[in-house]
Amino acid sequence: MSDYLINSVIGSIGNLINRNLEYELPYYIEDTVENLIHFHNKVAPTTVLLAQTQFTIERFQIRGDIILIFELSSFNLLMSAIAEEIYAYK
Repeated sequence: MSDYLINSVIGSIGNLINRNLEYELPYYIEDTVENLIHFHNKVAPTTVLLAQTQFTIERFQIRGDIILIFELSSFNLLMSAIAEEIYAYK
């Protein structure tokens, strides 16, 4: 179920900026924020995006945080696309 949620978040970001986003298949990991960031920073410089969420599935109330870890270059492209969309809207 976690993959569906992550795909939904990425899809929503793409919809907001009117772009198709290419990304690796998401995966779900439970760990401390510090360990997650430390692990990914070993591979490449990264930026973290935190999304707090709450939703209901049938009888279950689910609350939590979603942490998206972007390589720095990808995050910069995302921020540029968001800025373009904001300025086009005005």
